[in-house]
Amino acid sequence: MDVVRLCLDSMLAGVKDLSYELLVWDNESTQDFRAMLGSYKPTVFTQSVNIGAHNARHALVEMASAPIICVTDDDVLFSPDWLHYQLELLTVLPNVGLVSGTPQHTAFRAGVQHTIDWAMGNKECRVKFGHLVPKEWEKDFCISVGRDYKRYTSDPRWQKLLDFEIEYHGVFAYAHGHHMQFLAYRDTIAPFVKRLPVLLDNKYLFNIPIDDAGLLQLTTQRRTAIHIGNVIDPSITRIHEEWKVRA
Repeated sequence: MDVVRLCLDSMLAGVKDLSYELLVWDNESTQDFRAMLGSYKPTVFTQSVNIGAHNARHALVEMASAPIICVTDDDVLFSPDWLHYQLELLTVLPNVGLVSGTPQHTAFRAGVQHTIDWAMGNKECRVKFGHLVPKEWEKDFCISVGRDYKRYTSDPRWQKLLDFEIEYHGVFAYAHGHHMQFLAYRDTIAPFVKRLPVLLDNKYLFNIPIDDAGLLQLTTQRRTAIHIGNVIDPSITRIHEEWKVRA
């Protein structure tokens, strides 16, 4: 419950001065959990038997009425300025499918080809290849999902994989998106949501059909969202406090 509360608090802090709607689907949680969710006064608060997280997310995207939507896993921490930087990429670059806030080295493994091809062929873009995502961020992600960082990063496939950075009209981005959390135009993303059996899942990479459709997938150069996992450990608390100072 503390993790979900931190997710909601940090996400909503980024839109507090704007008109927004909050859509919550309660998949048969406990009475205390429902009361906590209800305390946020969602615009739409659906309670049901447990239909599964993916089915709920599908339904919520269909129910959303705002032109721009943020989809998030329930264990993501947002920076205070997350919306500013994600919205900048969504509106400055053309034909954007989605924008994420979680730079991750392994996210370059799938669904990035169109974004790379577009950037390489655009004279208005400056591009950079290399191991550019800070290893500290990758380590934080490994901790949050329970991976052994040293074994994970010693894999030859991880070492050969290159990050790709874009600069376009003075705006910087990584050439990948992440299904864990993203910002998108609702009308652009809704058709892709309908085509996949699940949303936000590694088995069915959400990024691939978006890439095939010729849409850009981008992630903010600065970390504007991170995966918490099931426990608010000291590293998450430290990052949260650092973000507050940055804001």
